[in-house]
Amino acid sequence: MASSALVDVRVDGTKLRATDIANNGIAMELTGWDRLGDESAIEFDKPIDATVTGRLSEIRYDLQNFIEISRLDGEFIPDHATDPAHAVSTCQLVDDAEYHLSLPEGQYRCQLNSDLDVYIGFTGAASVRYRPSSPLVISFPYPTPVSFGFKSFIDYPRHELQVEPTPDGVATAMTAFSVPFSTTGVDRVHRPYRGYPPLVRTGPETVIPEAVTDTRASSGIEFRLPADLETLYPAAPLAYYLSADVSIHDGPPTLSTQSFTHEFDDGSSFPSQVVDCLRRVFFLDMVGSWHGQPTRRLAEHDALEDAGFVLETYAENTLEERLELALTYSESQLGPVLPPWPTRVTVEPSLEALPALPHLLYDFSAISVTGSSAIDHHAIPASGDPTADALYDRTRIDGRLVTHSSTIQPDGNPEQAVFTSCQQAYRNRLRFLEEAHTELSVLVVVGADVSLSETAKAAIRDRYHRRDAIVSPTVRVLDDPLEEELRDALESGGNLLHAIGSDGASTISCQDGSLEVSSVSHANVELFILDGFDATVGSAFIENGSVGGAIRPARPLETYERPTMTGPAVLLGELLLYGQSLATATALADRCDERSSAPEGGSRVLGDGTHRMTLKWAPKSLHVLDTTDADTSLQVTTIPFPVDPVGAHWYSDLDNTKRLQPARHVNHLEPESITAFLRSCSEPIYYERRIYWPEEHGYLAAPFA
Repeated sequence: MASSALVDVRVDGTKLRATDIANNGIAMELTGWDRLGDESAIEFDKPIDATVTGRLSEIRYDLQNFIEISRLDGEFIPDHATDPAHAVSTCQLVDDAEYHLSLPEGQYRCQLNSDLDVYIGFTGAASVRYRPSSPLVISFPYPTPVSFGFKSFIDYPRHELQVEPTPDGVATAMTAFSVPFSTTGVDRVHRPYRGYPPLVRTGPETVIPEAVTDTRASSGIEFRLPADLETLYPAAPLAYYLSADVSIHDGPPTLSTQSFTHEFDDGSSFPSQVVDCLRRVFFLDMVGSWHGQPTRRLAEHDALEDAGFVLETYAENTLEERLELALTYSESQLGPVLPPWPTRVTVEPSLEALPALPHLLYDFSAISVTGSSAIDHHAIPASGDPTADALYDRTRIDGRLVTHSSTIQPDGNPEQAVFTSCQQAYRNRLRFLEEAHTELSVLVVVGADVSLSETAKAAIRDRYHRRDAIVSPTVRVLDDPLEEELRDALESGGNLLHAIGSDGASTISCQDGSLEVSSVSHANVELFILDGFDATVGSAFIENGSVGGAIRPARPLETYERPTMTGPAVLLGELLLYGQSLATATALADRCDERSSAPEGGSRVLGDGTHRMTLKWAPKSLHVLDTTDADTSLQVTTIPFPVDPVGAHWYSDLDNTKRLQPARHVNHLEPESITAFLRSCSEPIYYERRIYWPEEHGYLAAPFA
């Protein structure tokens, strides 16, 4: 057995299994396995959580996405090609086509994308065969040493710091937060290269674990800051990404390297200037990391080159040099090309907020402090569809952090999907990462003071259970419960609780009384939707174990009868199960709710609004439809949801133009193309305040096709 803090690898007989702490896993069949020692391991140039090496003659694996095969010491001829001019050093095989490769003697590294990132390394000859609906087979002409490396999509803090409760102590923590970065190259933008920062607490003396001081690599960048939390906290995300050495001085905020110095304004504009600097260096690193790879050339490559930015040698520069280049170009050159920064959290400038910083940095949230001016998210160019522009704007999330869960209260403008979080929500987030689960579960609780029909209960159950092969939760409806029955259900918990009560209720009504959530020893509920309850109920859930949830006004009972056709009674829960973050899903559900524009309408989000139940990230998007040109063509604006993580690239169902996350796509379809689009689209579609899931796209054929 090979293991690490995040991934366990076991070989039982002919079966190799790798599983991370959240029970995401992968299994392979091995023929002729003979375990070898670590001295025989092949090195990977990727971050790895666990490895195992053995001699074998064949690997069989149910391909779910793609396998990328690279030869390190030469080239090979892909597929059935015979012309040496077609030789390549890397090729990618996808899961919807048949392949048969003969790999000559050489050094090879393969990457599989599944519930874990899987890397396979070997030296020798091999044959690769794949046919859809059959396993991928990698076979060797003789028993060959093969190393397997596994990287979880889950990150978890590996260390904890203690610092003195002073600005110097905070600066020390900010310096140490960057220890998880495993490279100073452009690849540091990708999540596998930047793990979870260490946790932090204050104490009588500063204690930094040796494992942190010994492994943290300084970038050579210094960030000198004034001795006030109003400046230190907003600087934290930039210091984290730059692996800067943070220190206190009497002058204005200053970034410096051996070759240049950049001075920020010392005032209310500082948080916006920091975010602009982070946005530049981060997204330019993202583009630079894929420069020269034909399969990953982005639309932003062309736009940056048109703006005069030289990408040819950008990735070869040091982090110091890339920072200087990023700051050299004007906003008019870079501003229209780079996406806006998607997430901001406002914190109180007190030491009590310090323990939340590692979680905010992991989310890559921009940070502002209470009382400061709003961070400039950067203007969004108009797409021609005001609805799409409004939805795109609402995917950018503003949050607020309070220091105690007992003081959590809904706050802000529902149009901005503001969430109010606290330290306990982030502690609970880590707990749910640790607790293994193999399937999603939904608990629907109908209070004794709510007369919901059997038709409505069946409709709710059907909508929550109506998922796909990837996400198919178990659904339990608890109607008019006994107090002890409800207590047991909450302690058993699940991924999503949807509780339906009367307006302004502070307890959950039961047959034999009512249950105060604060009296439950442990509410094992990851996310919640509370219809008709006040904020104290949501606060109690977070205090007792939840990561977050939405508080909504009591809804007319008829909206639960036919949720498909009458509005977003369960839409918020469906979006959460689909993989959207809590705040983004709430913003979209409110947009589909006519009552959200009324004074009493709209939802409030408590806890970690960036949290998602889907542990493996994959780009999710929404198509927004709008008729144009006297209804003869259709504008389709595709909006990605940007939280978790910032960055990466994606492309929509409509074309292969790759864009930075969270940029958007705008396409125009002629009438003859609309039916094919509706039939093939695998993502939700928004039209006239409604979400149409893939199996409902046929309803749109009449107005559009």
